[in-house]
Formats: sequence, C-alpha cells, structure tokens
Amino acid sequence: MAGYPPPSPPSDPSLKEERFNLWFVGICIMCFGAFCQAFGANLQQLSISKEAKKPEARPARKQPLFVTGVFLLVSAGIVSATALIFSAQSLLAPLILLIFIANPLVAHYVNHEPFCWKTDGTLTAVVAASVGIILAFAPHHSASFSAEHMVWLFEQPSFFAFLGIVTIVIATSYLVKRRIFLRINRDWSKLDNLYDRTIVHLSYGILGGTFGGLNITLTKATFTLIMDTFDEGASKGGFFEGLATLFTSSWLLYVTSFALLATFLLELKCTTDGLQASSAMIVVSTLSVVEEVVATLGALLYFQDYHYFTPVKAIVFAMGNLVAVLGVITMAALRLRNGSGRTATQTSPCDGPVNSLPACTSQPGRQSRRAVRAGRQEEC
Repeated sequence: MAGYPPPSPPSDPSLKEERFNLWFVGICIMCFGAFCQAFGANLQQLSISKEAKKPEARPARKQPLFVTGVFLLVSAGIVSATALIFSAQSLLAPLILLIFIANPLVAHYVNHEPFCWKTDGTLTAVVAASVGIILAFAPHHSASFSAEHMVWLFEQPSFFAFLGIVTIVIATSYLVKRRIFLRINRDWSKLDNLYDRTIVHLSYGILGGTFGGLNITLTKATFTLIMDTFDEGASKGGFFEGLATLFTSSWLLYVTSFALLATFLLELKCTTDGLQASSAMIVVSTLSVVEEVVATLGALLYFQDYHYFTPVKAIVFAMGNLVAVLGVITMAALRLRNGSGRTATQTSPCDGPVNSLPACTSQPGRQSRRAVRAGRQEEC
C-alpha cells in the first residue's frame, strides 16, 4: 500500500510501542460526552412534543429547541470522539452505555416520560453494574500506535470480518423494517402488532447505533493516521511540510475521512428520525447499546485487542456486554407493552410518509398517582 510499508506484527502485543498512555483522560471525556448526548436527544423530543400541540407545527430546522438539541448532540459526539486519542477503543466502548444510564432520568425530568423504579430503575442499575465490570476487565491502555500499524490492521482478515458483520446488521435491520412498512400498505397507523411494533421502534436505534459504532472505529484510525503522518512531515521540514505530507502521503486517509463523515451523518439521520417516531427512552437506549457492541467488535476485530485478554477476562467482558444488551431490550419491550412509546408524525426519505407511528395502548392495571393527576393512564 503506497505511502506506508506494512510492518511485521509483533509476536507479543505488549511490545507494540505506544506514544503515550493517558487512558484515564479518555474515560473522563467520554463520561461528559455521554451525558450531553442524552440531554441533546431529549431536547429534540421536547421540541417535537411542543410543536405537536400547535395547530400548525413548524419544520424542525425552525424550532430553536430542536436545533439546540441537534447542536448539543453533534458537539457532544465530537467531544466524545477526542477521547479515542487517549484511550483504547475496547476501554471506551462500554462507556457509551452511560448514555443509557443518563437517558431515563433526563427523559423523565425533561420530557416527563414515566420512570418506574421497579423495572426501569432495576434495569438501569443492572446496566450500570455491567459497565463497571466491563471496565474492570477491559485492557487499560491508550492504543496510541503508529500510522504504519493502523494501515497494517486495515489489511487483516479480522477487519474484513468486522465490515461484513456491520453490513449484515445494517442491511437486515433496514430490510426488515421496510418489509413491515410495505406489508401495512405504507401506513404506520396500521402497525398494531406488538412484535412488529417492537421491531420498528428498535430499528431506528439499531441502525443509528451500528453507524455510530463504525464511526467510532473509523475515528480512532483516522485520528491516528492524521497525527502520525503530520508528525512525520513536521519532523523533516516544520509545520507546512507536515501539512503537505498529510495531504499527499496516502489515499487511505481520504477514504477513512470520507467514511467517517458519511457514518456520522447517517447516525445523526437515524437518531433524529427515531426521536420523531418513538420514545427517546427507546431510541437512545437501543442506540447506545448497539453502538457499544459494534464499537467493541471494532476494537476486538480491527484493533485486535483480543490479544490483551486472558481467558477469564474475555469471558467476563463478553458476559458483561451480553447482560447490558438484554437489559436494554427488556426495558424497550416493557415500555412498548405498557404504552410508553410516543406517537408522532414524520417523513422518512427511506420509507415515505410515516403517519402516526403508534405506541401501544395502556393496559389495565395499577396506575401511577402522578399519571392520574396528569390525566394520563400509565402502567409501570
């Protein structure tokens, strides 16, 4: 591959030279970014809910709250991406689930979505405990390797396996949702089957999370290529020589940069579409878990962090991720069954007009006092 001669893989992963080891800085940045992303997503839904009560709703781009939410979501995503400079992706990926932990409380206080401590609280605690266990058993290093090593990783079979898995998930999620849409004659108001409704609501988070996890993997690789290539040129002829080297060294940097931008925009599109069609609790929670799983796969298959795991650590790491996934799926299913999904109207460029994507109706049972006072009927 022009520009970078592929290095020989070291026999011992610990011998791969790291430029620095500031993994704890990356953890702090990721925690801050996760909370801001949850807050930004809920601001968008708050704006949509307020506009739905007006005789004539304004377009999203003319809603100050919605624009603020998008800006906060995008800014927090950029801030979170900088954490990848300091920490290994396998260490940061579990922290994406902090969005899931923060979102129920933010959604409850900002959008007044019901929060049942018996179910939502328990499942949130389970996911929080899983994140702590994953962090304890994840590799504690920065993975600040050279551009040569990153290019070598792009040529490995494990990277192509990662791309294959991501492609299958995206295609399957989209095609299943599309098939349901066509089966109900392109009218979301006819979506009254619980199973189909669960699939459609979750599909927005699955698509957004998959693009997000791929984006995180590309971000780590692109940042490394940029920094190492610039440093190489600057060491020979100063700042401007570094810039020249950056733009002329290899076509791979252009490919990863374009893919990085494309996956970011697709993640943003899937997320905003989902927030207009469903509950922020469901969309953001599903997105955060799927993004964490895909980012973890990127760390294991592209960055080959599996070299750093002992058999015991690998088993605990995998079980922690599995428990987190089951937790968010359970919470989403319970909220759909009990009528916590939101009804909205949106237009999707992929599926055509989405007219009143319905949530489940409330089922008879114990009602919360707060819901009764508000004139609503909710069941935890």
